[in-house]
This record gives sequence, structure tokens and C-alpha cells, in this order.
Amino acid sequence: MKRFFSLLCALLALPLLFACNAPDEAATTTGNTDYSMTATVSELGDQLLVDVSESASNMIGPYLINTDKNTVYRDAEGNVIARDDIKVGDTIVIYFSGQVMMSYPAQVYAAKIVKK
Repeated sequence: MKRFFSLLCALLALPLLFACNAPDEAATTTGNTDYSMTATVSELGDQLLVDVSESASNMIGPYLINTDKNTVYRDAEGNVIARDDIKVGDTIVIYFSGQVMMSYPAQVYAAKIVKK
């Protein structure tokens, strides 16, 4: 009986191992782009530090913008540009899924960035 109980517990715990995997990195910036914010680039690096001046949620101030290989960069006319074309002082529009990490500064994953 003791052996049966141990085997039953092990079988019930097995699905928990599969539920604890890390999120897919590609999934961070894919998806809908229903939300946007207008910002000025303050610093460039692995992340963009921006000062948001306009957003639908009225959450303005500093943000860290996370990007990855799935982030699309465009100019005001809709042409594809490189990330290196974005400079400190540029005004950009960041499109994202709506998820905001409430750290300081707040963070979002950008699906698309449009340079104005």
C-alpha cells in the first residue's frame, strides 16, 4: 500500500514539472499591439530608456523598453529601419500588448517601434 501511494503521488506530481518551464522569449514581443505610447529616447543600450509624454493609460514618465529579434522598427512613412537608426532625442511611438511591469522605471516589451 505504501508503494502504491508513493507511485500515485509521483504520477500526480509529474505534470507540475512541465508547467514550470520558462516563457518563450519570442512570445514576449509578439501578439497584439493595441496599446501605444509616445516617448523621447533618453538612453540607448540593451534596453531603451525613454520619457513617455503621451499614452492612453495616462502613465507618463520614464520607461525601459525591452526589445528582441521580433521587434519591428519603422520610420514615419512605414519603411523598415534598423535599431541603430534610433538616436537619443528621437521621438518614437512604442506599440505593445498592454502588459506593463510595474518596476521603477516601468517596463514594457515593444512589438513595434515607429520613429517620428
